[in-house]
Amino acid sequence: MAQPRTLSTTIGLYVGSALLAFTVLLAVLLGHGIRHVLDDALQDKANALVRQLSVVSLDAVLVQDYGVLERYTADLALEADLNYLKITRNDGVILAQAGTLGRSDEDGALQITQPMELAGGVIGHVTVSYDRSRIEAIGQRFYAIALGAVLLLVLLLFLVLRNFTRRRLVEPVRALTEAMNPLTPGTEGLEQRGGHGDPLEVHQLRQAFEEMRGDVRRHLAEIERANSLARTATQRLCQGQRLATIGQMAAGLAHGLNTPLGNIIGYAQLAQQQASDKGLNHQLEVIEQQAHSCSEIVRNMLCSVRAPEVRPEHFDLLEQVRSTRQLIHPLAKDYGAELVISSTQQQAVVWADVASVEQIIFNLVSNAVHAGADTISHEVVVDERGVALRICDNGRGIETADQSAIFEPFFTTKPASQGTGLGLYLCATLADSMAGKITLLHSRPGETCFELLLPCGEMG
Repeated sequence: MAQPRTLSTTIGLYVGSALLAFTVLLAVLLGHGIRHVLDDALQDKANALVRQLSVVSLDAVLVQDYGVLERYTADLALEADLNYLKITRNDGVILAQAGTLGRSDEDGALQITQPMELAGGVIGHVTVSYDRSRIEAIGQRFYAIALGAVLLLVLLLFLVLRNFTRRRLVEPVRALTEAMNPLTPGTEGLEQRGGHGDPLEVHQLRQAFEEMRGDVRRHLAEIERANSLARTATQRLCQGQRLATIGQMAAGLAHGLNTPLGNIIGYAQLAQQQASDKGLNHQLEVIEQQAHSCSEIVRNMLCSVRAPEVRPEHFDLLEQVRSTRQLIHPLAKDYGAELVISSTQQQAVVWADVASVEQIIFNLVSNAVHAGADTISHEVVVDERGVALRICDNGRGIETADQSAIFEPFFTTKPASQGTGLGLYLCATLADSMAGKITLLHSRPGETCFELLLPCGEMG
């Protein structure tokens, strides 16, 4: 298949052809006009010469001085383009003659005969013949020069026009077509990067392309946001389904275990009242404690998958931290960790749920000791935001890539047998239910710090 011509070549060919036809027609018309003018000038010259010879011949006839006519005609015969001249009387006597008789007018020669009149009568004739060949040669040379000039001019106009259209039209359009893809980087601001000398149509085309690119990019961004929302909704739906499944399992476990566990606790307490042996009583106490532990595990599992019941009240957070420290001290001691409480406040009253705060502190301390921390600090700070409890440890920290997902349900960095991924999720849920917020301030190897922000309260 033939290669299509470029726009500049097509415009050049059409315009060049039109110019060539116009200039050739103009050259023909000018050549014909110039030839006609030259021919008229030659005819006027011949007429003037005939009239002049008629007057001279009439004078010579009157005085019968025919030598003057011979000398005069001999001098005129030397004139260029004059082929022949003859002066005759009516009786056929040739008074003077020079040159040779040229061709007829049809063959290209110009021949004029003028009568000599005297007293209203004709006494003779003067005949002059001029050669038109020089006029023909001048016309042909003019045609050749004009045609060559026209061809040169057309070629020059073609090159200039093709270069002009390439620089001012083809190249800007090609640049636009290469930059049309809205996903191509580095093609922003087409309108600002356009040439100042580009035609108005190119500026309008560039502006239309820029608007189209902006629309496409906005549509792509909207599609991406919609896809992101769809992915997030799908993830939340899956998480909700998992939570619902765990809730159903927990409800079944609670129904199946609470009754036998209650029987075990009741019979253990009854046996303690009836037994007198201290060793047996101790064993019964262990049985009762383990049964209570099992019942607590079932209760915690139910709490982790259903909305917590928060009962806010006014209490001193600093005092509650000290009390909670006594409860979790055995856990920290088993892992070789030390709990440190520091605060410049004498009292920090909050409006929150005591059990929820204890659960959050327990989860954060548990995560810290599992991360290898040997020092866990608790700091209470009061500022314009409210009352903040900062719990920091010197464990191995949380990977940067995992920090944005630690509060999502079922996300855990622990082995599958050691974590469910619900601890920090439960902490965030409890904080939100108390109109508070828990955040990870920073985490790196050797230093991880969480902050629990609670609303201020007043002691009665």
